[in-house]
Amino acid sequence: MKKLSKLVFIALLFTIGLVSVNAAPFKIGDEEFETLKDAVDAAPTDGTKTTIVMTEDVTGGSGVIVQAGKNLVIDFGGHRYETEAPMVGSSGTETQSFQLLKGSTVHIKNGTLIPSTRSDSKMFIQNYCDLTVENITIDGSTNPNAGFYAISSNNGKVNIIGNTSIKVNPEIASARAFDMCWAPLVGTDTPYAGGTQITVDTTGKIEGMIELDVWGTFSDANGIKSTLTIKNMDFAGTWSIDERLANQLSIEGGKFNSSVENYLASGKSEYTTDNKVFEVLPSGTIKVKSNEVFVLKGKTANVEVEVDDLYKKYVTYGIENTEIATYKDGVITGSKVGNTTLSVGLGKLGDSVSITVFEVKPAESEDASEEAINEEANTVTTHIVEAALSEENVEGLDEETIENVKEAVLAGKTVETEVEFKDVKKDDIPEEIMKDIEAEAKKESGKIVGYLDITLLLKADDNDLGKVTKLPAPIKVSVEVDDSLGKVPENTTRKYFVVRIHDGEAELLDATYKDGKLEFETDRFSQYVYGYADTTNENPNIPKTGDSITLYLVLLGMSIFGIVCVIALNKKRLMSITK
Repeated sequence: MKKLSKLVFIALLFTIGLVSVNAAPFKIGDEEFETLKDAVDAAPTDGTKTTIVMTEDVTGGSGVIVQAGKNLVIDFGGHRYETEAPMVGSSGTETQSFQLLKGSTVHIKNGTLIPSTRSDSKMFIQNYCDLTVENITIDGSTNPNAGFYAISSNNGKVNIIGNTSIKVNPEIASARAFDMCWAPLVGTDTPYAGGTQITVDTTGKIEGMIELDVWGTFSDANGIKSTLTIKNMDFAGTWSIDERLANQLSIEGGKFNSSVENYLASGKSEYTTDNKVFEVLPSGTIKVKSNEVFVLKGKTANVEVEVDDLYKKYVTYGIENTEIATYKDGVITGSKVGNTTLSVGLGKLGDSVSITVFEVKPAESEDASEEAINEEANTVTTHIVEAALSEENVEGLDEETIENVKEAVLAGKTVETEVEFKDVKKDDIPEEIMKDIEAEAKKESGKIVGYLDITLLLKADDNDLGKVTKLPAPIKVSVEVDDSLGKVPENTTRKYFVVRIHDGEAELLDATYKDGKLEFETDRFSQYVYGYADTTNENPNIPKTGDSITLYLVLLGMSIFGIVCVIALNKKRLMSITK
């Protein structure tokens, strides 16, 4: 009997021990509560901040009403809280898991909350207070009810922060993740005329509808006080916005599955690279520094784009017509003569620049030597045209010619270069300059044979665009001349000369004669006087042609004629020597 009593006593002690170990899941300080409702009800209503801590996962949680005057921090401690019956709410509308009344302050944090799947579970949190939701996951994905709200706010300041996520049933189109309600007049009462001011700044994801709606009678007589400001969130859902409240939505940041450009805050822009994710970031700089870009067909041109570092991973580059030009890594490649546009940007932020691909080619000629001259001139002229179109300072083109070339290029026309030779008369040469040339030629027993005007023309569709008067590098010119230049008397050395008259100055150029043509190099285009000077050879064994004369005679002839020309220049008779 004593043995049995001892066993009963030990079992009783063990039972008491077990009861003492299984603490209640909610605590305010050291005080424990079996339900969240009990803990909330125990909190004072004088505004004293009260912290309720949940110590374990809970299922079957009943509805909770937070009365005015309560100041609660409910820390779910990283646990899971599932709600069930009974629901709470105003009389006749007991469809809520939490009813947070006006005049209270509630901060819920650190946990996962699961709304009931009951048919009368229509709203998880009905909010009228100042509410903070921090590091909370509200998972209503199994709630089957149409029109369900995870959070509905009619009044008070609401902050959804930290890593808070909200999800509703993806198969219920009308299920709301949260709403911003404007309820200035409910019946004849105005209990929520102060509106609700919601700020969302979470790294979590919001999945479901976001609604901006009106409850009761709409009024904006005193201004609409409800606002929704989104600083950050990852949103995958839909919008339901009463157009009367559209201006109350301001988006400053976040990622969205559809465009939100109509609701962007000042200084913000929307960017997308695939039309699937639209990211809102501060507006910055995306600018093409060139006003227009001209690129030679088959060649490349650089285009400089200024892009803030924040946008570099999002910015897109697009050529309107890729048959005309292509773009890669700051370089435009011209493929076909024509006009297109390079666009650089993200959403509404961006810039563009016109791209013109042009071609400069030599004019065709039946004469092989003329065609060769045209091709050589074209090579050098092309660089001038490129520089002029790029608004660089260039010599050899006047402003009118540059404008004509630009107009032709923009019209998609090909620019042609043509060297034109024309015999002129002595009277076409400025009189004073001609007198000096004749006097110097006479002193050297020289004979003037002819007069030329050489012009480098730019054309488009056989229309003259203007003249190139100077090249950055000389080209070789070959001119057919009178046969008499090649008829050299016996025992005679013949030196050929060309005098170029350009911008009021005369300059002696070296020249050679071969096969009926006078050849020399020039980088300026204007009037020319040409001829020869003969020297009688004392030694008859010296060849008579100027092509093979000995070096000392060449130097002697050039020195004499050069000295005379320098003297003439000093007299401002516009003569000079280059070689």
